[in-house]
This record gives sequence, C-alpha cells and structure tokens, in this order.
Amino acid sequence: MDFWPTNSPELNPVDCQIKATMQKRIYQTRIHSIDELKPQLIRFWCSLDQNVVDIRLLASVQKTLSILDRTYSAQRFSIFS
Repeated sequence: MDFWPTNSPELNPVDCQIKATMQKRIYQTRIHSIDELKPQLIRFWCSLDQNVVDIRLLASVQKTLSILDRTYSAQRFSIFS
C-alpha cells in the first residue's frame, strides 16, 4: 500500500491553504527585499482571522477524506475481485 509522504500538501492542509491566502494578499504589492517582506508577513499573520483557518481546514479535510475513501474503496474492491 502506498502512503503519502509526511510533507504532502494533502496531509498539511492548513499550511497549504494559509500559504495560498498569504501569497495572494502579500504579493498584491511588489516586494523588493526580505526587509520589506518580513513586516508584511507579520502583519498578515497577526490579522489572520481564525474563521479563515477553520473554513479552509474543514474544506481541505473533507477533500482529503473523500480522496482517501475513494482510494481505499477501490483497493478493497480490487482485493476481493
């Protein structure tokens, strides 16, 4: 049975979803240096609403569970065929 690697986006849904949200917001303006990027990252993180995290996590978990269900259902079916 193949397992996803521990750093797979499917196993780290919050990280990936928050990163995507962060990139959309931060890169709306041009970043010229790390010194410009750091305060923007801090501001984003401090302003992040917990509801955003919760909603994105729930959607990602539901998607992952759906994928797992289809994968394992197919494997069970092929074992008994």
